[in-house]
Amino acid sequence: MSISDLGTERLQAILEAQTRIAAAQLDPDGVMAMAATEAQKLTSAEGACVELLEGEELVCRAAGGSLRRDVGRRKPQGEGLSGKAIALDQVMREGASVSAPLHRAGEPWGAITVVAGEKEAPDDQDVASLEVITVLASTCISHAFEFVAKETESRIDPITGLTTGMALGERIGSELARARRAGEALSLVLFEIDGSDALVDKGPGEVERAVRAVADALRAGRASDIKFRLGTVLFAVLMPDTDRAGAEIASIRLAWSIATAEGDGAGLTVTSGVAQPDVDDAYAFIAAAEVALGESKAALAEG
Repeated sequence: MSISDLGTERLQAILEAQTRIAAAQLDPDGVMAMAATEAQKLTSAEGACVELLEGEELVCRAAGGSLRRDVGRRKPQGEGLSGKAIALDQVMREGASVSAPLHRAGEPWGAITVVAGEKEAPDDQDVASLEVITVLASTCISHAFEFVAKETESRIDPITGLTTGMALGERIGSELARARRAGEALSLVLFEIDGSDALVDKGPGEVERAVRAVADALRAGRASDIKFRLGTVLFAVLMPDTDRAGAEIASIRLAWSIATAEGDGAGLTVTSGVAQPDVDDAYAFIAAAEVALGESKAALAEG
């Protein structure tokens, strides 16, 4: 049966399902869960699941109805009806179950399976409906994973491997909430490489060597601290459960480790500014650290 053979009511249901799946397209887990839900509803099944290939295994990533308990289950790649659908790259029907392959870049990489249970076995319209909805789900799931990959990539500095400033505001927000619940202190320290203009004048190679050296020193610091690269020569360290005195001591130690480093980092020094939040506002917190850094630089210039 082709899509042209489906009745008006079934076609309308498919269009509505497509709209709901597409609405979740930036969240892989959300779009997979929605795809399972809509596949189950369209085919009047008792359960449905979305499985994806991960290496040599097929992993159940989302499910609904009687198959909800299978979320997280792993099985060998070619096992079961879904394994057959993927291996043969076609819709498979067996008893009360139907499985349709999901595609990414033109290749099978998973399947949506529906199970009728004790109800009447899926008919031709159910099979055709599942095939249509799986085509859309393939596109939405693939786009969702691509979006997450790009979003993650944009938050990692390619030179140092540190998290970028794009994520700083979000992380501060969650740390402020955590600190408030736990009744703990929280500190933010900004570090700026001294003599940055001269460093930039020497060329991008010198800048890269310098920022890598600083990043290595920050990474070698306290494991509980969260490190960021905010700009060309600007870094931030978020220090959970650390009061001002503790943050000042930690910043001095980090500055000393940078100043005494050998190799590419030899001769580098940094100036720092320490802040603690007055209110639960991430950007006010960052602004306070910027002011503290500015005051430290001014004091250094006055000498």
